[in-house]
Amino acid sequence: MIACFGVQFGRTRDPIVRWQTVHLVWTFSFSGEYRPKLECDRGCHGFVSRRLPHLQIATDARRGSQLKRSLEMVSSQRLRRALDETIQSIRSIGVENEYWDDAFLESRKTRYLTDLQLIERYYESGPILEVGALPCHLTLALKKLDYQNSGVDLDPSRAARLIREFDLDIRRCDIEVEPLPFGDERFGLVLLTEVFEHLRIDPLFVLSELNRVLKVGGMLMLSTPNLYSLEKRLKYLAGKGFNDPLKNFKMLRKVGHMGHVREYSPKEMKAFVRYSDFDLIAMEYRNYPSGAARRLPGDSYAVRAIGEVVKKCQALVPRWRSRQFLFCRKTGRTNPLGPLPRPERANASLP
Repeated sequence: MIACFGVQFGRTRDPIVRWQTVHLVWTFSFSGEYRPKLECDRGCHGFVSRRLPHLQIATDARRGSQLKRSLEMVSSQRLRRALDETIQSIRSIGVENEYWDDAFLESRKTRYLTDLQLIERYYESGPILEVGALPCHLTLALKKLDYQNSGVDLDPSRAARLIREFDLDIRRCDIEVEPLPFGDERFGLVLLTEVFEHLRIDPLFVLSELNRVLKVGGMLMLSTPNLYSLEKRLKYLAGKGFNDPLKNFKMLRKVGHMGHVREYSPKEMKAFVRYSDFDLIAMEYRNYPSGAARRLPGDSYAVRAIGEVVKKCQALVPRWRSRQFLFCRKTGRTNPLGPLPRPERANASLP
């Protein structure tokens, strides 16, 4: 445990220990659990143990805070180094798809770093499954960090050279109509990052399958665009759509999968995961580094100023940020859903 936050809680008057300063501090574990501790001058340990036995004593919160910052710095450096090595490895084999070119890779660096930081925070044990793994950049970074990981994708052949060169475990699976090619309770962490908005047939079946392959106590990390982010609200008020449907449908031919079919509000996402028998442990809102200004049209000073105002507002109101992250735990076994009948099978049964 590491003390990470401290405030003066008050003074205590005790028959033996008089007017000793007591501080309430918060501690965290790498499993994501938070609980309060007390830090006090040496003489008040007896008071705390008698009056507040459920709280632990932290004798040096300042040292704990320094240790926390040091660990965070070391961890961040390690993740950055692994990500830099991943990018160099990807560049060494050349571009396989024009959509995932060098500009795409550069634009995703901080997004990948954010994902790695969150994975390190919530990962506890067991193999990791990445759903919708292509272009396999995050998959390779996880392997370089010595995680035991696998992935599934609609068409892994689109990154065949990268998969073959670095021996990545990527299985072909159309996750909306086919069961995942893994046994029950196989994984300790499942990643569904920036995939949910692409689903167009049966998101409930996808979540049911993720629940099936997770171990009891395992975690699901799900990220998706926030429908009610501030920039999307402004676009709507300006008479524009939330997304460009033509661009998203063209992705079927350009990349091989559908663009954003639908984006969801935080309330809708909570309903999805709870219906699928997950316990929602935490929810976070983040912006990816390109910033709100990039999404606003034009290049005038007024537009840049609006973009800066949007970012300031998002810093103050997290729910207005562009991405939502849900961290969910599987707490027990459930009855998985089956895939919907395919159209041809359904039609065959008609008179």
